[in-house]
Amino acid sequence: MPDIDLSVIVPVKNVENCIDDIISDIKCECVGLSFEIIVTDLNSTDNSAGAAFDALEKNSALGTVIRCGSDVPGCALNSGIDRSCGKYITFVFPRKMYVNCISDYYKDIENKNAEFVFAPAPFDCQKGIILTDKSSFYDIFDGIMYGKASCDIASVMISSRFLKENGICFSETLTYGYSDDFITKMLIKCQSIAVSGAKPERKVYPGAPRSYYESITESMRLDRLDAAVDLIKSTSGNDEKHIRIKKMMCEQKIPSLIFSCIDGLLSDNYTVSAIKSVLKSKNYDIHLRPGKFTSPKLRQRILLWRLAPFLYKK
Repeated sequence: MPDIDLSVIVPVKNVENCIDDIISDIKCECVGLSFEIIVTDLNSTDNSAGAAFDALEKNSALGTVIRCGSDVPGCALNSGIDRSCGKYITFVFPRKMYVNCISDYYKDIENKNAEFVFAPAPFDCQKGIILTDKSSFYDIFDGIMYGKASCDIASVMISSRFLKENGICFSETLTYGYSDDFITKMLIKCQSIAVSGAKPERKVYPGAPRSYYESITESMRLDRLDAAVDLIKSTSGNDEKHIRIKKMMCEQKIPSLIFSCIDGLLSDNYTVSAIKSVLKSKNYDIHLRPGKFTSPKLRQRILLWRLAPFLYKK
């Protein structure tokens, strides 16, 4: 197989009617690059896999189609990573494909010798932070952790060597929060992030489903929290970077996820008493302690929930 610049991994489910347009757009995005397209099918009930084979052939695109035998996104994405041969990897999600960015990402990650590259969302400047190619690692890390900068897994490019040498993969148990979990793993391990000047634009395909999951359950939310707590425990290193990352995770990331869980359960009509019982049974209360890295807004939420939970509103 010839040297490949880029592996484009496309997890699909029931996209028979639009997969040809998706493959065609990917080909247009990758002009000038040697690339492969790896379509990973998540137990589609239509002929998505067959249509993907046909689309690759019709567009004369190098690639393959994998039937994952699972409808868990992490399984499909990991299958694509394992099969990939490109120097870099990017992901295309049919329900939220970004265009006008792949060639810019490739130039940026090559020129800056970065482990991964992304472009902040256009609305990030409204949140009080503007990241540029001059931003430091901690500016980027803090921006993402404080929710002031967006790093969307559907709009990144990553070094294959970085992923494989550090054993970074998607969780195959999470059906909610798997993207956030993956990005956090990369932030913990990486030494060099590039902020691209690309201006990605979102493209919606009428035939693509809005979401693989119709509803987010209590167990999905709690599984996401468990994964984040386990990630802290597995983060090793006593250098300044790792100590800072662990403090940020403990004092900002985990409490934020807990309140995301609380807000979701309130929306599902759980009572405050029931929610407190759930959090206590999982021993999450110990993470609701503000510290140096806790944002003022989150600090207020923690104090209100601990002192007057029945007054708390999401």
